[in-house]
Amino acid sequence: MRKLIHSKFVLDLSNFKISDTEENNWFSDMFFTKYSFPFEIDLIDDLDIAFGFISLYNSSSKETYFELKYVHGDKIEDAVFEIEQFQTKLSCVLRFGFEQLPSFDKKLSELSLQKLRLPDGTDVYQHAQTVITQKWPVVNYNFPQVHLDKIDASGEMWSYFEGQINCRKEGVFLINDMDAHNSIFRNRNIMQPLPYLFHVLERGMADANLILAGEILNNEDLKKVTLYADVEYYKKYIDECLDIDNQFFGEEIIGAYPFDGLGIFDPVFGYPVTDSFIYDRYSITKFTVKNAGTYKLAVFIGFSGVDRRTSSAFYIVKYRGRILKYMPLNDAGNLGDLPEICRDSFNISTENDINIHEFTIEICLKATSIYSSWDPWVGFAAGFEITPVYLYEDNVNVVSTIINTNKIDLTRAVADITFGDLIRCIKNWYNYDLTIQGNLAVMNKVESQMNYNEAISFQSFEIKNPIQKFKKGNSFLLKFQDIESKDYTFLPVFQDRQGVISTGYKTDEKTNTIEINGLPLPLVTKNEIHTAHAFESGNEKIYFVIYDGLINNNNTSKPNNNYLLPVVYTNYWKKWINFRIKSTETIWSFKTFGENISNLKVKSKIFCYNKYHIIKTINKTEIKPDLFEIEINLESLD
Repeated sequence: MRKLIHSKFVLDLSNFKISDTEENNWFSDMFFTKYSFPFEIDLIDDLDIAFGFISLYNSSSKETYFELKYVHGDKIEDAVFEIEQFQTKLSCVLRFGFEQLPSFDKKLSELSLQKLRLPDGTDVYQHAQTVITQKWPVVNYNFPQVHLDKIDASGEMWSYFEGQINCRKEGVFLINDMDAHNSIFRNRNIMQPLPYLFHVLERGMADANLILAGEILNNEDLKKVTLYADVEYYKKYIDECLDIDNQFFGEEIIGAYPFDGLGIFDPVFGYPVTDSFIYDRYSITKFTVKNAGTYKLAVFIGFSGVDRRTSSAFYIVKYRGRILKYMPLNDAGNLGDLPEICRDSFNISTENDINIHEFTIEICLKATSIYSSWDPWVGFAAGFEITPVYLYEDNVNVVSTIINTNKIDLTRAVADITFGDLIRCIKNWYNYDLTIQGNLAVMNKVESQMNYNEAISFQSFEIKNPIQKFKKGNSFLLKFQDIESKDYTFLPVFQDRQGVISTGYKTDEKTNTIEINGLPLPLVTKNEIHTAHAFESGNEKIYFVIYDGLINNNNTSKPNNNYLLPVVYTNYWKKWINFRIKSTETIWSFKTFGENISNLKVKSKIFCYNKYHIIKTINKTEIKPDLFEIEINLESLD
């Protein structure tokens, strides 16, 4: 029995000749993929209504894509039924056994990763001190040091930054503190927890009501993997204390004559100008800060379309209505003639009280001639940036401008990819299989399953001359995604019938490329600290940081040698790729009743033609009730 069940229709497929294809995911980076070849059905009135009157050319309510239940044999599966074409009959396709678990499409940040608010009296520095001596599965995250390139230490906010996250010297984590004498806050450190790979895998499976199981849990190398993400895990105090009103622009033109193409030309610049008017353009911006303190204010103003000789401009900064700074922008003693671009920066300070700290920036431009035909936009663009120098919390205690919060939130410390992307990365890196067995998500090495165990005999289905395909011309390239850095090289592995090399190879149309969206971060020594180096920017890749506890009392990472592809190839890919190149592909078709193939699975081992085989694909077509035509594609194990 075959039936599609949807809230709008029930479609009995028992009398249709439908072919189901199932692929063994060992041969691709997909999971659980099954699908049907296109099949045709008649459009009866009930279906026409359910499909939004698809028969009517001008119907605006046509529906061609349905998520539904597929009943076949003794199974009920989620499926997609899609109408691809209609002329006199409907051409349809059915897809089921989807590659994604319910959590595959979730971003890592949407998984149920650990969140923890530290107890009162315990800060993140103290907490990290207790964690770094432990490992997974006792802890779900750790605090290894990682060198960063993304922080610009030339600015005031980061001038004291040591260059790595989770910086620890002489047995203690560096804290962000204040130089009271110079009123400067020293942001030395960023505390960022790195989740263990296995914690993310376990929670991703748990969110699909599954338990991670299999050989992967015994992988000693992967137990040490923490995941670095290029995120802004810390908080800037300025983000929480600044409130900016919308900027207000206004202008007034008095006595201006419309430009008619016959205006006066400037004798110096040669541009047409208008005359006999007064042009005012002004901007008022208000912003408040919640905390008393000292801030650095940078102002940017760009002018356009004005005659500098007949124009004047200035800006004023006020605090609570009191002028803190007045700056004429065309005064020869300051900035010379009216510039096209003006930049200025200076410190502003508040009163140390509980009243509202309100600032305004007023910018004004006055002109008596403009280059109206050459620039449709006349006046200026203005902007500003405010950066805290130091702040007071509750107007009493100085607070850090960079906050290492006293809570752990691993959803903020992961890459911007889906859980499915992570699983595919591990599959392509380590050649692991994923199968669902009840409530278990079992990840085993493909190579450990290349055996004759529980082989099914297909000798009774043999035909005289099956199709045989030979693979000696195939090749395989195992590689990380390309990097832009000239400082590091991550060697790929290329194998063909002649052997294995990492350089000097050539690919062609028969090369199967296995690309990995991840990297094991290399080690580098900076500031006398030898640890992982986050040399790339971007948050859409998996970065391994290998942490196995303290090394000489330092929370530094271990070398990445075991995670590089030449080693990984030997331990996880060599046997499989040798098989793929040397095996013979055998294809044939036969007819049989369903009961004779009831125990046939896409990962079953098959014995026929005096050899053992692995299934690549199975195509089943039900030509009569319970009578199937089977096309099977095998690759020989010996």
